Amino acid sequence: MLPIVHAFTSLILAGFLYLFVGWQAIFVFIGGFLIDADHNLYCAFNFKDISFSRCYKWHRQDKARDELHIFHTVEVWMLLLILSFFSKIVFLFSIGLFLHMILDFLNIYTKKLYGRRAVSIIAWAARRAKKSL
Repeated sequence: MLPIVHAFTSLILAGFLYLFVGWQAIFVFIGGFLIDADHNLYCAFNFKDISFSRCYKWHRQDKARDELHIFHTVEVWMLLLILSFFSKIVFLFSIGLFLHMILDFLNIYTKKLYGRRAVSIIAWAARRAKKSL
């Protein structure tokens, strides 16, 4: 999904929720847009490159690969779900993340991009360990 789509939809949702939660709606935007920072972490760890533009171009390539984007994994979602019961900020962040993931899964489904991104840290680690044997 293009970053502008995540930014725009997150901004709309945060704007709507601003009516109910005030300035804390910024956490909806952060969860919905800035969560993609893990794409840049991926490039930093795998390519030792922190350039946003080169990372964006690399991710736009149409290649099948098993990428680990830490914030896009079920383990992180579960942790945030649990923490949401104890923190309004985490709850708002999670709402933005939920919107982000809906858009990502719609993009994956409509463009048939299955298998490009790991959905689970544990499953990804198991696949990596199996490849190294």
